[in-house]
Amino acid sequence: MDDNVYLFPADEAGISSSGNIKDTNIMEFEKDVINMSLKIPVILFISSKMCSICNNLKPIVERLVKLSSTKMAFVNLDIDTNPELSAALQVQNVPTVFAFFQGQPIDGFTGNKLESDIRKFIDKVATLADGENPQAAAMLEQIEQFIEKATEALKSGDWETALNIYMRVLQADDQNIDAVVGVLRSQIAGGHIDEAKAFLERYQTQVDALPVKIKSIRTMLDLIDEAPKQNSEDMAKPQNLEDYYNLAMALFKEGAYGQAIFYLLEIIKKDKKWENGQAHSQLLRMFEALGDDDETTIKGRRQLSSLLFS
Repeated sequence: MDDNVYLFPADEAGISSSGNIKDTNIMEFEKDVINMSLKIPVILFISSKMCSICNNLKPIVERLVKLSSTKMAFVNLDIDTNPELSAALQVQNVPTVFAFFQGQPIDGFTGNKLESDIRKFIDKVATLADGENPQAAAMLEQIEQFIEKATEALKSGDWETALNIYMRVLQADDQNIDAVVGVLRSQIAGGHIDEAKAFLERYQTQVDALPVKIKSIRTMLDLIDEAPKQNSEDMAKPQNLEDYYNLAMALFKEGAYGQAIFYLLEIIKKDKKWENGQAHSQLLRMFEALGDDDETTIKGRRQLSSLLFS
C-alpha cells in the first residue's frame, strides 16, 4: 500500500461535489440523470411542493446521499412543472425515489420512509454500483488496508499515527464505523478526552441510533469521568477495598486496562458483594468499553468466571 496515495480524489470523472445536488426538468433530464448515471449512481427524488411528506423527506435523502461513501448525485424533479416526464416515468404518487445507474433505474421506493430505511436503500445502491465499478472496489480495499495499519499503530501505542490514518479514512468515508471508533480510541489513548467527547457528540447528530461499537466508546468515556482526579502514581498502596476500587478506576482512566481489571478482580476475590457488587458491575462495564474481541476483555472474563464459579 502506498502511503502517499490519497484515498479520495477531490474531483473524479469531472464531477464536482457542488454539481451533485440539483433540480432537473424535461429539457435537462437526459443530461442530469441518464448521462450522469453512466459515471455515478443518481438518486432521483420526484416530488411536489404541495406535498408535506416530500418536503420533510427531501432533505433527509439529500443528506444521506452526501454522506454516502460512494459518490452519488441527488436530483430533484418537480411533477407540477414536469407532468409529461412524470407520466413517462409512470409516477403514481409522491414522493417517489428512483436510483439510476448505467443509464437504467436499478431500485426505488414510494411514500414515506424512516431514515434508517432510507440509509439501507442508499447503502444497497452503493453496493450495487461498487460491484460494477472497479475503481470503487479498489478504493474499498485500500480503506481496509489503512484501517489495518491504523489498528496496528494504536496497538503498539502510536496513537498519533493511528489518529492521522483514521482521519484520512473518514475524509473518504465519514460513516466508516471502524474509523470512527479508531479516532475516538486514539484520542482517548492520547489523553484528549474533551476532543473525543466533542467528536462523539458530532457523530451522534448524524445517526438515528449509535452502533454497538460506538456505544462502547461512550461507556469508556463515562468510566473515565467517574475515575478519581488523582493519578495512580499519587495513590498510596491500597489498604482496603475502597482503595483497590479507586486505584482500578484511576488505572483505567490512564489506559492501564489490564491492571484496572486486576484490582477489581481482587475486590471480587475478597468480597463478591462489596458495595452491592459494585466491583462486578464496573468490571462488566470495562469489558463493554474495551469490546468483546479485546484480548484484555477475553482474559478478564475468563478470570471472572473462575472466581464466580469456584
